[in-house]
Amino acid sequence: MDFEKLKMFCKVVEEGSFQKAAESEFVSQRAVSQMMKKLEDELGLKLFDREKNKIFVTPVGRDVYIYVGNMLQKFSVNVSALRYESTTKQRLICGYFSPFDGALLREKLYGFLDKKM
Repeated sequence: MDFEKLKMFCKVVEEGSFQKAAESEFVSQRAVSQMMKKLEDELGLKLFDREKNKIFVTPVGRDVYIYVGNMLQKFSVNVSALRYESTTKQRLICGYFSPFDGALLREKLYGFLDKKM
């Protein structure tokens, strides 16, 4: 199971059809249908009732949609936070010769950082 299948599942539920989801994601309807069948097989759950040219989300499918939607949203928020954190935090490495130099350096750095925050 991968994120692409889960994202596509959410898109299918939101669009209400494999064809509309395929068009919005620039893939074939057949590819979307196969992805959804593989997802159902992996989960061991029937997510859609299929009729000729129509699909209906099963009650279990609606529950999975809610869970997956929340999971994908949380994942996206966490990735955004990590990207922000990685661009704002920097590491400073300083060398010194004696314990006195180290104490003086720490005092000056901490004083400087306290003023900045």
